[in-house]
Amino acid sequence: MQHEQSESGMRPVIMKAAVVCLAIAIAPWLSGGQEALGMVISGFALLLGALLVWRQPQMRKLKLGPLVVGYGLLIGFAVLSLVWTANRYSTGVWIIQWVLAGLTFRLAYAISHEKVGRKWLVGAYLLSAAVFSLVAIYMYLTSEYGRLTGTFYWANPAAAYLIPAILMVLEGLRRSSGRTTYGWAGLTALCGSAFLLTDSRAALAVLAVVVALYLLISRLNRRFWILFVFSGALAFSASYGLVRLSATTVQHSNKIVPGSRLNEAVKGESSSGSDRLYYVQSALQMWWARPVGGVGAGAYRDVHPQYQLRVVSASTNAHNVYIQVLAELGLVGASLLGLLMLTLTFGTLRGLFVHPGLVPVALGTLGLLMHFALDIDASYPALLGLVGAFFGLMYAQNAARGVKLRFVWPLLSVMVLAPIISLYLSETWATRAASIQGDGDYRLAAEDFGRASQGLLYNPDHITAQGINLYTLASFGAPDAAIRSTEALTLSHRAQKRDPYDAQHYQLEGRILALRGDNSASAAAYRKALALDRFNHPDYALDFASVLLRQGLPEQAAGTANDMLAQYPAPVRANRVADETLMPMLANLEAFVGNVYLSQGRISEAGAAADRALALDPKGLRGRALQHQVNLVKSLKEIP
Repeated sequence: MQHEQSESGMRPVIMKAAVVCLAIAIAPWLSGGQEALGMVISGFALLLGALLVWRQPQMRKLKLGPLVVGYGLLIGFAVLSLVWTANRYSTGVWIIQWVLAGLTFRLAYAISHEKVGRKWLVGAYLLSAAVFSLVAIYMYLTSEYGRLTGTFYWANPAAAYLIPAILMVLEGLRRSSGRTTYGWAGLTALCGSAFLLTDSRAALAVLAVVVALYLLISRLNRRFWILFVFSGALAFSASYGLVRLSATTVQHSNKIVPGSRLNEAVKGESSSGSDRLYYVQSALQMWWARPVGGVGAGAYRDVHPQYQLRVVSASTNAHNVYIQVLAELGLVGASLLGLLMLTLTFGTLRGLFVHPGLVPVALGTLGLLMHFALDIDASYPALLGLVGAFFGLMYAQNAARGVKLRFVWPLLSVMVLAPIISLYLSETWATRAASIQGDGDYRLAAEDFGRASQGLLYNPDHITAQGINLYTLASFGAPDAAIRSTEALTLSHRAQKRDPYDAQHYQLEGRILALRGDNSASAAAYRKALALDRFNHPDYALDFASVLLRQGLPEQAAGTANDMLAQYPAPVRANRVADETLMPMLANLEAFVGNVYLSQGRISEAGAAADRALALDPKGLRGRALQHQVNLVKSLKEIP
């Protein structure tokens, strides 16, 4: 077998610059989520890296083979799913993320041709992990949330980002000597303590598996075992001390210790595992409904309310990228992903045969891929890019030779920037519109939301936001109210066409029709909204019940409100504590039911409804008004 030679025409300064570009592209503080600004920075960083490498006289070529074909077919099928997807915006974002991951792979593959390139890549990641850990610990000590999240703002993806780092620092610890040992031990303790503070059960289980594999296949001596135990104890002690410190800085519970959520799982106090089963079950139902092509790349979040099983199982992600791809791209997409993973595996094994020192990187990548099956990691460009970079670092082809690269790679980097820039401009206008809307200038907000809903890629929610502002202007009774309501109705229909599974577009239609006095058509729109999302929006039920009451159907109106309230018992409300609008809306529903009862002369039932409304929202105006009316009726009855 002929293996690739260490031949590269890349100058050291260019290689360093390319590593910096790669680091910027995957840095979690730049692309920890799906923010448009993070995508812009990542896109331009990868373009610059591609241009730097492209201009070099000789670089190793990525030959056309199963890997390139498999990846091209997967992206091509995702693009094709724009024809039938539930939401073209969601599909566009998915394509951007996976193309960025592919470009990251290509840049890492070029850099890692030489030993110094591989060393710089690993060093850049470890540096980012160390900085991330320091920043995340600071955020943990200054924020009220009881788990470390860092710039990801979710604990589990933060833990996933650190899994490869822990494997790599263990390898550094094993190979260290002299004073460098203290540095590696300190880095192990830093990353380990940050990881423990995430208190992620799934990540801890994955880390245990990959560390066990590392210990089994590595040549270890007594010195390493002493350092390993010492570093582990130091990491746990540091995390325990930070928990105690946080109880002073931000009043975290001083009863929490690292790993406390494992105790919850053992006692059956956590619903995390069962919730994940619900997400996967919903994904499988989606796939069964469209087994060949799926609902469209990235469209799980849009279609999920149709397949949601419980109120508490609302999710925008299946928490398993492989099952989610099956739901979104059907058997065809899942097969192409399988082909891609298979070719990457063979290429990685070939690369490890040539460069066995990359085994810790391979185990860290395996840990990431395992965690991708347990959480929302694939929604983060930083984690997708990290996987792409690691595979590019390890991947090898037979008889690879140095050539002058063609323009295809930079051209693809430029092409992906077109939708990214369009998305960024759209989100910029939307941010400005939301700020103006908060100031009460609905006319200008509508204009800016209109600008946000133009271009190559934009969120259909901006169309509805424009319609909401026009509806608000119409509801004020201005001279042009009829024109505004017509424009708002047109926008609601436009949003429905672009995103037919989002119930908020039908809610807007219902409100406009109710404003026009067409209660029958308004009720039909609200029925459609509740059919699309029957669990997650009590305001849909309140609007629908109000229209039914205007139609002279008080029993049906009260029944609609009570059906929604029945879905939100105390345990469910406790699960949704982060939603600040939930309690006031449920209180309004209770007050609505109480007013219906009051109009029917059912005074005691109306009073009980008022009590429930005020228990949910003591400052709620509707609940207080109902209680006042009930007390007034009772006092009038007492007058002889």
